[in-house]
Amino acid sequence: MTARALAALAVIGCGGHASSHGDAGGGGDGSPAMDASDGSTYAAYAVIGGLNRLRVAKTIASGSTCFAIDLVEGGTMNSGLTLPSGWGFEMALALQPGAACNPAYTGPIGQSHQASSQSGSISWAGTGIPATVTVDAMLVFTNPPSWCPPSAGLLATNVAVH
Repeated sequence: MTARALAALAVIGCGGHASSHGDAGGGGDGSPAMDASDGSTYAAYAVIGGLNRLRVAKTIASGSTCFAIDLVEGGTMNSGLTLPSGWGFEMALALQPGAACNPAYTGPIGQSHQASSQSGSISWAGTGIPATVTVDAMLVFTNPPSWCPPSAGLLATNVAVH
């Protein structure tokens, strides 16, 4: 990631409106989008430049672990995900600490584990960088370390993109 992209993301907070599992949503006050079923939060981040990228992330309620799916504009690989036209899958992973899913995070990444497979869909209205995204995806982690579950579901609608 370029220094310019990191600087742009450093001024962006996470939050916005979202609903998932029971229509719970983040407030317009900058609070994160919440998952009503388990207290997880969702955020989406655009990294603009060269190849535009989009990260959709879920951070578990304890804040210790997050799960991210990265997309790239102009990519052609879907790797089991249904994606908007003109976008491709780049990678999916679990990270510790949970704050590491924010591309502007500059602290140490304690742990990471790449997903072995993913399925489901990520969608939004229009083309280019979206204002909000909807995610319904499952990540599978083969031989995960003790801190990472064997699978993680991401299910949220209208997650604001920052």
